[in-house]
Amino acid sequence: MNWIRVGFGGHRTVRLLQCVALLHSICQGISVVDVSLYLQSLGWNGLAIGGVLAVSGVFRSLWTVFSGDLTQYLGAKRFIMSFHLLSGAAALVLSVTANPVAICCATSLAGFGRGHSGSGGPTSPIERAWLRAYTRQRDARATSVIFGMNAALGYLGMCIGSLIAALPSGLKVWFSGAIAYRPVFVVVAVLSFACSWIIHLASGGERKQRRSVQPSSDHDGADVTGRRSNNRGACSNLLVVALIVIVVTVTTSHWNRWFPRAERIGPLVPVLAVLILFVGKLSYRYAVLAWHLSKGQSISRRDTSSGQQAHAPNPLVNPINSVAVALSSTMTSYWFSARFHANEALIGLVISLSYLATGVMAVVHTHLSNRLGQVKSLVVTQLYGALLVLALPFAPWFWLAAVLNAACMSLNLGSRGSRSLVLTARPRQPRSWQQRVTSVLVLTLTTGAWPVAFGHMLDEGEYILPFSIAASVQFLSALWLREIR
Repeated sequence: MNWIRVGFGGHRTVRLLQCVALLHSICQGISVVDVSLYLQSLGWNGLAIGGVLAVSGVFRSLWTVFSGDLTQYLGAKRFIMSFHLLSGAAALVLSVTANPVAICCATSLAGFGRGHSGSGGPTSPIERAWLRAYTRQRDARATSVIFGMNAALGYLGMCIGSLIAALPSGLKVWFSGAIAYRPVFVVVAVLSFACSWIIHLASGGERKQRRSVQPSSDHDGADVTGRRSNNRGACSNLLVVALIVIVVTVTTSHWNRWFPRAERIGPLVPVLAVLILFVGKLSYRYAVLAWHLSKGQSISRRDTSSGQQAHAPNPLVNPINSVAVALSSTMTSYWFSARFHANEALIGLVISLSYLATGVMAVVHTHLSNRLGQVKSLVVTQLYGALLVLALPFAPWFWLAAVLNAACMSLNLGSRGSRSLVLTARPRQPRSWQQRVTSVLVLTLTTGAWPVAFGHMLDEGEYILPFSIAASVQFLSALWLREIR
């Protein structure tokens, strides 16, 4: 009970923001399950459904990347209220019409059908930054509990939403066909409008005036140099990601033809690529260390001379980490159907219990982070989660796979509170257009195209390769998270 009292904070705005996290996650849990099923009941084929969900993912990425700029112009309160009003209006459109154009526009603009990782969408970073503003005077343990409660409420909402999404199967006694899904979208609209009203009642979140600071010539030159360094870092990181994607794609697609006797280890190629990258990075680091020692230079002095920039995290840490946790949870329901021929009710139950286990893990991870530290606990849980992702496709029985899936989701997604705390604790630096484009490309080319790629690999009989790719991305994300100090 003390944990619950601390998690809801002592300020009224903290309690309101926690309630919004719960209600918005319920809406998200409904949409990730029922949007594709609703389109299928309208007679849409798989390609059309995948295309709409891909466009929805692109818009969701755009909303997320530019949410900071929109918050600067509108303020946190107005931006969050506007987005929830847009989501409510989009849900009303789905509940009253079957027009394909209207459905495509509503689904895409609101980002419906995506968000299996429980991230909360474009408003979540703004809400957590707002939440952070009311926890600056609290001790580190209380702050960790508040963010852990925020993540736990999000996954509890996903669990409740997944259960509510099963209502159309019972409503088909009174409603025929696709009409049985419309009352569920009315629930989404009502909850979205309720979120907007609750945000209206919260204090703070007003638009802040931009500071007009005239820097000196030395500071101006340092800022320009820093921006150029960040731009080069963003471009180089994008090239590294693109190179890894190209090598892994070409190698896995031609592996059986190039190495017919090593067909069984083909799905492990992405994991080997990440391990080679890690070994190469360690070798480069030790080579630089040896070179400086041979010159008689002090590495610690060199690091401290660069100040905060020396400990700045990789600019792709956040998007790559978001991609990593999304890849391992986006298409598992389809994999259960294709691998074990499970029905929708059974899969829905497994997913709901997995979200419930994730909420419990969010609470446990709060205590773990207080003992090990935020970054170390985050890296440990994601490494163990990646190992479970690799083990999942080898499960011979459905219930063993269900248990592994729940463990994967709880470890990969249950650390969201610590991840949010680590990222919001860092001072925000203005991002250039190169960094924005990099984030959009990474999110779009991965989470946007992943459902299509996953489905194609399953159609080709590749039940192990998708999880190998997801685990590899997660290993890469964990290695980059280690650099945060």
